[in-house]
Amino acid sequence: MYKELSIEKYIPKKYRNTVEDFYKDMDGCWLNLKEGYISADNEATSIHEDTIKDVKSKLKTIISEVEFENMTREEIMHFLNK
Repeated sequence: MYKELSIEKYIPKKYRNTVEDFYKDMDGCWLNLKEGYISADNEATSIHEDTIKDVKSKLKTIISEVEFENMTREEIMHFLNK
């Protein structure tokens, strides 16, 4: 069983266009990204963390797949450490 979380309430406007859905279940909080976006942190189409706060701290890792594929490892590390 899971609980749908409000994108408007928890996700800053800057990132809302990248988010497909946001929910919480017994394993934690899940933020699924729209097609064409990934989290550069784990190269996945979702962000999974224990808390909403932890998910929000990972929002800065969202990037378009095209942009990510054109970056060098050094550029990715710089992007993640901003």
